[in-house]
Formats: sequence, C-alpha cells, structure tokens
Amino acid sequence: MAAVRYACRDGWRLIVRHWGMSLLTIFTAMSVFFIIGASTLFVLNVRNIVSSLENQMTIQAYLKPKADVKAAEKAIKALPYVKETKLITRDMAFERLRSRIGEQAKAVMLLGENPLPESIEIKVRNFRCSRNGASPCRCA
Repeated sequence: MAAVRYACRDGWRLIVRHWGMSLLTIFTAMSVFFIIGASTLFVLNVRNIVSSLENQMTIQAYLKPKADVKAAEKAIKALPYVKETKLITRDMAFERLRSRIGEQAKAVMLLGENPLPESIEIKVRNFRCSRNGASPCRCA
C-alpha cells in the first residue's frame, strides 16, 4: 500500500512541478486521438458511398432496330454476373426522355416519330472475392 501511495504522490509532484510538459503531453494525446477518429470517419464514409454506388450501377444495352428482344434478354440473363434485367421499350424510353428534360419536351415533339431504340437495363451482381487474383472469381 505504501508503494501505491508513494507512486501517486510522486506522480502528482511531477505533474505540478512540470505543468507545461504535462499540458503538452495531454494536448499531443488529444491531437492523435482526434486525427485517428477523423481518419476512421472519413474511411467509413467513403466505404459507404462506394457501396451505395455499386448497388446503383446499371448497364444500358441498346438494341438494333430489328433485333430479337426476347432472345437478347435471355442471353444477357444467362451471363454469370447479371442480377436482373429490365426491357425498356421505345415508348418507355421516349417518356423517360420527356420527363427528364421537363419544359423542353416541346422540342422532343418536333422530332415527329420516336427516334429512340429499345434497350435492356442490366443490374450486375457484386463479384468481390476474398482471393487476391486479378481476375474476378465466381464466389458470389
């Protein structure tokens, strides 16, 4: 018990006698913890943003005017990393265009007939792998 009392008394003496160094030590420790916390928050936010963007990623495949739409959609669905496909008809594409350009929709009406092709909207799976190879593996 005497050793603990001596260590506490001697520690307080050193803090009181060298208060400048004590404050500098506390300030340095606080700065290090702040930098580590800020870095951790930054990394977690970047990971969250990247994950969100990965989940929203789609591919738009435009088809030739007289292509067999059902066969193309079936062939695309058979690919290993395709999660989901959605057929976008010419009329749907035209309505999307009109809704996106808003008040300039009158300019679209000047085109006459619909110039937009049919397309297939493709959502892909996340194919991350725990292996360190350069090519994607078939784990997912």
